Amino acid sequence: HGEGLGDHGVLEHGTNNFDELVRVPLILRIPGMPGGRRLEGLAQHEDLMPTILGLVDLEAPTGIDGFDLLPWIRGEAQQSPRAEVFGRRKSIPGHPDQYYARNAERKWIGRLDGPGQIFRPDRDPRELAAGPGDGPPASLEAVVGDETGPGRTRRVDAETRRALEALGYAE
Repeated sequence: HGEGLGDHGVLEHGTNNFDELVRVPLILRIPGMPGGRRLEGLAQHEDLMPTILGLVDLEAPTGIDGFDLLPWIRGEAQQSPRAEVFGRRKSIPGHPDQYYARNAERKWIGRLDGPGQIFRPDRDPRELAAGPGDGPPASLEAVVGDETGPGRTRRVDAETRRALEALGYAE
């Protein structure tokens, strides 16, 4: 994740979904591939597993959410296979869950139960000029519906919970 260094009045991480916190570089060093290339596009953590498996000539399991980024990285594809990214800031004391959906031209930030804010990353990369937005995009609702449906509670063992609490990611 990124870190707020005064942008949007934030000096930490985890309190919002502005790009300085959620848009971080993916830097890869791949043996046999020339370095120094810079690609502009979207990727998510879920894309790491299929990409790494592709590097060692293994197929990713069916049904996972990630994309193999290798064709894009190798220059065989003009753009990332991921057209949109999604994220959620878990609730923190006094603040409800907040979500975002971002593509090249538009970023929506807000709660699922109301209107959000719209930003234009192509025109306003620092996200300073928000416009009013409708409720969440249908693409985000589809993803979140998968995450939060009945029976989707995730259990965390005590050791992992202590580690997350020490890092400030759990209460």
